[in-house]
Amino acid sequence: MTKPTENNGRAAAAALLSEILRTREVRTIIADAVPEVLNLWAGDRFTRKHIAKALARNIQKGLARPGDDQKRKELAELFSDPRHLDTLTDMLPGVLDTAGQIAAKTGETLAELPPDQREKTLSAILSAVSSGRSATVITTWAKVLAEVQSESPDFLARSLEPGIRKWIEDTDFGELKEFLDAAAGSAGPLAAMVNDLLWRYPAKVVLLVSFLPSLANMLLEAVNESLGRFNRLPPDLVADVVLSCFREMDGEKIGRTINELAELGRKIHTGSALTGDGGVTGFSRDLHDFLTTVVTAVGGKTLFQAKTALAGGRETLAASLTDTLEANPDLVYESLRSRHAGWNAAIKTRARNAAMLADMPAEEFTNAYCQSLSQLDAGEAAEIVNLVFLLINRIRDLNPAVLPSVAAQIVNGLDLSEIEDAVEGMTRDIGDIIKPLGRAVLPHLIQTGCQWLMPEGDETDESAAAARDAILSFLYPQEVPS
Repeated sequence: MTKPTENNGRAAAAALLSEILRTREVRTIIADAVPEVLNLWAGDRFTRKHIAKALARNIQKGLARPGDDQKRKELAELFSDPRHLDTLTDMLPGVLDTAGQIAAKTGETLAELPPDQREKTLSAILSAVSSGRSATVITTWAKVLAEVQSESPDFLARSLEPGIRKWIEDTDFGELKEFLDAAAGSAGPLAAMVNDLLWRYPAKVVLLVSFLPSLANMLLEAVNESLGRFNRLPPDLVADVVLSCFREMDGEKIGRTINELAELGRKIHTGSALTGDGGVTGFSRDLHDFLTTVVTAVGGKTLFQAKTALAGGRETLAASLTDTLEANPDLVYESLRSRHAGWNAAIKTRARNAAMLADMPAEEFTNAYCQSLSQLDAGEAAEIVNLVFLLINRIRDLNPAVLPSVAAQIVNGLDLSEIEDAVEGMTRDIGDIIKPLGRAVLPHLIQTGCQWLMPEGDETDESAAAARDAILSFLYPQEVPS
């Protein structure tokens, strides 16, 4: 369709307005409004009242159509006529702008009403806005936009840019935040209401969930586009932009924030101890109650079935990734080339930390480190070891075959020939290299081991004697008689 010129555009708008006035819906509105308008004109004057009454009756009679079909939507049919599309397109921005101004003024008026009247009026407006008609509007326009977008991928970006820019410029984000804060309490009831209504139509729920991949793809495309803009810049400029963020950050304020957070943690810890009872801190008590409530509500069987399913999912993911890498060996080679390069930074960091400690005054460092060591609960650490071996012994007593069975499966699954070749080759390759280390360490280990095996007059003497006999048998084997 061709764009109308200014003159014939006004003529087309006038013609459209004339047709709008002839529709049943508009005629009905005018017929209802005319008496009110004429009454305002007449006021308290007797003569004018008679004239107004007669005029209203004649106008209403002229607007009435005996053959009107009350079910027919004449106004909607008029707007569906393609002949008026260009005219509607020219008029729509003004109509929407006027509607926006009306909505803004209505909101300002609502804000000044008493709370009960404001709630009643707002409820009536929202009920009208959320009527079923809006669903038809959304469906129709979604279909149109989808078709246009498929033909012109940049249509939405190009068309929405002016409006979004204006919206960002004019929106008071402070007021918007206050609205979100106030609406937070209504999120639960609102979600319950929407779900109650939505789950009456399970098929629509399924379709709604199917929106998620499309939304995720849109988000990824937006992120890629945003990051791509940075990656198209020269490296020095990108680095300067990113580093400028660090330069402009106030390090002193960050330090104070860390101090405040540390003090907050300390006060919570101290307050927890003060509010506790019976040797149990308040935090431990409340955390225990909270976890008890959570665990009681959790379905244990379902939870661990889900855990098993997730483990299977991780295995599937790992297998798929391995298959993908196998099909792309260049990625594997590049990964192997750079695998240990990242370790250098960690090694250097640890070396600097060790050097820093070594450069500290010996007495101060020793005192500080010994104080740290003295705070370790060695008794609890020993209890962990005790309990681990207690559990091992319990397993051995109740099911003696399980540990040998597991060990046998592992050993039987090993390729002993490959292991022997590897160990023999490694000892031959690096034996002479690590010999100085062995000579520096091994004598002390052997001497200490021999001291451990000396008689002590305790309950372990018998096993120590058996170990000494085994060593002697190994060093001085007896001749086996023929």
